[in-house]
This record gives sequence, C-alpha cells and structure tokens, in this order.
Amino acid sequence: MKNTSVSIKNDFLMILYDEKNDSYSYKLYHVLDVSDINGSKMVNIQYTDIDGSLHRITLTKDSFIDLILSNVLVPLQ
Repeated sequence: MKNTSVSIKNDFLMILYDEKNDSYSYKLYHVLDVSDINGSKMVNIQYTDIDGSLHRITLTKDSFIDLILSNVLVPLQ
C-alpha cells in the first residue's frame, strides 16, 4: 500500500463556549496536510499556544470532519 500526503495549508478557527463564565474562546489552527499511511487517514495540524510555542497535533480524518460538521472548527475564508 502506498503512503500519500496532500498539502492543505488552510486555517481554521476553533470556537469553544464556557458555560460557567458565559463566554467564548477562540483558537487558530493551521492544517498542514492530510496523509494516508497504511490505510489510516490522518490530518496534521499546527497551532501556537498562549506562550507563543509552536505545537503539532494529529487527528484522524473522521475526527477532524466531525469537528467541522459540529461547527467547533470553522474554516477561515
């Protein structure tokens, strides 16, 4: 099976609601690529934390799509 990677390079905004404080928080995520490795589709994401440190996380493609469909992640135009 061939491993593949498709560059995406799109930004998404994560919107979270804090019921206790009745407020919203926002975080910017940069999607780097979608990879198919041994049949598993993964999405590689980069973000900067509050201290300015750069981090990367990997989600399954299904989890990533669920976040978009539930409007937790919103694509920036």
